[in-house]
Amino acid sequence: MKLRTFFLLSTAAFAAFALSTIGVLVVAASSTRRAASHMSEAINSVHAAAELQGNLLAHNREAFLASITEDPEHHELRESAESAVRHWTRAIGLYVQTPAEAELVASSERAVAAYLSERAELESRELPPLEVYRDATTALDEAYGLVDRLVDLNLAEARAFQADVERQERFATAFGIGAAGLLLIAITALIGGLRFLIYQPLFRLRERIARYGAGDSEARVPVRGPAEVRQIARVFNDMAETLARQREAQLRFVAAVAHELRNPLSTIKVSADLLAPSLHIPDEKRAEVVAAVRRQVLHLDRLVGDLLDTARIEAGHLELKTERCDLRDLAKEVATLYGGLSEVHRIVLDLPQAPVPCACDPVRVTQVLNNFVNNAIKYSPHGGTVRIRVERRAAEAILAVEDDGMGIASDDLSRIFEPFRRTGATRETIPGVGLGLSVARRIVEAHGGRIEVDSEPGKGSVFRMRLPAVD
Repeated sequence: MKLRTFFLLSTAAFAAFALSTIGVLVVAASSTRRAASHMSEAINSVHAAAELQGNLLAHNREAFLASITEDPEHHELRESAESAVRHWTRAIGLYVQTPAEAELVASSERAVAAYLSERAELESRELPPLEVYRDATTALDEAYGLVDRLVDLNLAEARAFQADVERQERFATAFGIGAAGLLLIAITALIGGLRFLIYQPLFRLRERIARYGAGDSEARVPVRGPAEVRQIARVFNDMAETLARQREAQLRFVAAVAHELRNPLSTIKVSADLLAPSLHIPDEKRAEVVAAVRRQVLHLDRLVGDLLDTARIEAGHLELKTERCDLRDLAKEVATLYGGLSEVHRIVLDLPQAPVPCACDPVRVTQVLNNFVNNAIKYSPHGGTVRIRVERRAAEAILAVEDDGMGIASDDLSRIFEPFRRTGATRETIPGVGLGLSVARRIVEAHGGRIEVDSEPGKGSVFRMRLPAVD
């Protein structure tokens, strides 16, 4: 699993858990709030009903006292009580919450209205006060009883709503404690997962890198853990393998350089011994020895030059001294240089009539062309023709060297420009360290050009250097 996926899934899981917890708590709080609101409505209804009962009793009492004493104060108290009765009769209808309560409120309103109507009728008939009081009290009792039932109903509803509120609070408390426990477990699991999936692979990676840095070239990182850590492990292992191959190549290079240096040095040493004044050798033999020394010195010069150029290129210090020159002149110089070096090879020039101008460093281009011709001679051990061709095609100036030698296998063509790379068929039989073509390619690319190779085993090779032409 990738670290990004792991963190996204973890974040999504925690977010979903948090949202679910918040949602449940919000629903519980909303339910508690509704229950509390219903309980408040029930309490208000009880209060209104109690006020209605009290004012009904006050109205009945003050009406009786007003009828037997003719005291104006009792008349005022009666009017005030009747106004309060009508007010609280309307008030009990404001807090209805259930159909049963609505029906009971309607019955209470009718009963109160019947009581007030009957008392007014009885008083209009001029009956004795006690008889009016007795008959009105009967209607009052019926209204009072209905209101009392309304109080009982609202009290029962209030107790039910209170129990619901307490149940919601218990649920919210239990759910909060459970959510906190689950969150603690999830955090513990996340820390364990992070340790197993991320920290342990990172610790192993750090430990193996430290071992490698301390000199253990065999240290490798196990490819385990999240995708990013596995990728780092693979990159480190690939880097370690590459460095191991480079060390092997360097060792092979040192061995090859030592071998390449030993051969010409041995030849020069033997030649120096032959040229000692104490030895009297014929002039012809002396000329051959001098020629052999010259060839070995040239070989050493090319080898040292390739080594220096490789070092400059790797350090980024390859400098070009560009000037306008005719590639035909460079080809002629190289042909003249190699014309007398081999008795079994024939150097042929194929030049156009018109100049082939190019803005280049003539020394470096000549170095590349020397490498092509030298390789053509070296890899044609049985002799043959080495053709140097110069031509211009559109915006390109082309220098090509063609030989009839051993050729290069198709599997080796893609690797011959790598430093210290030697083809399998000639590694042991033909001297060299495998730097010339690597240097040549970097020189040509620095000019903005490219090198092409066409080759077939047993039929020879063609190396082309394509450079930007100028008018």
